[in-house]
Amino acid sequence: MEAEELIKSLQASFNQLVDEVTWMDDVTKQAAKEKNNLIKTIIGQPDILNNLTFIDELYVNYTYSPDLYFENIANSLKIYTLRAWQLLRQPVQESMPPVTASDVNAYYDTFANSITLLGGILRPPVFKKTYPKYLNYGSIGSIIGHELTHGFDDQGRQRNKFGQLAQWWSQTSIENFNQQKKCIIEQYSNYTVMGPSGPVHLVGGMSQGENIADNGGLKESFRAYRNWIKEQGKEEPTLPGLNFTGNQLFFVSFAQIWCSNNNPAYLNYMATAEVHSPGQYRVIGSNQNSLDFSREFNCPVGSYMNRREKCVIW
Repeated sequence: MEAEELIKSLQASFNQLVDEVTWMDDVTKQAAKEKNNLIKTIIGQPDILNNLTFIDELYVNYTYSPDLYFENIANSLKIYTLRAWQLLRQPVQESMPPVTASDVNAYYDTFANSITLLGGILRPPVFKKTYPKYLNYGSIGSIIGHELTHGFDDQGRQRNKFGQLAQWWSQTSIENFNQQKKCIIEQYSNYTVMGPSGPVHLVGGMSQGENIADNGGLKESFRAYRNWIKEQGKEEPTLPGLNFTGNQLFFVSFAQIWCSNNNPAYLNYMATAEVHSPGQYRVIGSNQNSLDFSREFNCPVGSYMNRREKCVIW
């Protein structure tokens, strides 16, 4: 399957980056690659959703009336809450899906060391099997890389290859990582959005995990794409009517997945209370740190999109 091959190529790319980082010692590097190689993948939907008996039991108490909107919502919340309380002190059900297969989403589960790509995200404009690889790697590839990197960000590093809470990094690597991430925190804290009452600074400390994942995912996916090109022995045909190389179109594809139009109130919320940075800075921040982006678009050193001080963890 195309999605499975993309994930494998991103894992291989990440292992290459692990070998190249200078802040992590060799023993921790080996442990990181072991964790990466053991990441489980769920594509489309968890297998349990194919179990009709499970589905029937899951929805048995849900009843709705076409003319009682508020009551329908309240009843759904009541059932959801009761079910959550019933799980208290029960063994963890690792196969229980937290979302539906139609959601446009992908996520990394730190407890299971797994990546899930739901069916809703495996469709245009994010992914299509017949798209040129530079488009797929720029979009779904960078998303896969993002989720993969969550296993090695400020939260993921706290759980080992089996999803168990453990210190599997050396103390020196932890200290070096904490030093490296200060650059990311400072970078994103200097970005502002226009809120209802004026400019609002992003809270870089709160969004650091997602920003680390964005930066790592972009770098891993571009590396994976170039590895694929190397295997093919030739570049792909570019899109007609556009004066962009395949490498440049990779970054255009990456930017398009975060294209959004938000009102000031929502931007204020994104800046101050959301773990994800606003879409524009998910693009700008990652590309400002990307040597690949600067090279492919010939950005002068010190220009806005080619920062002199680049924040690099992976």
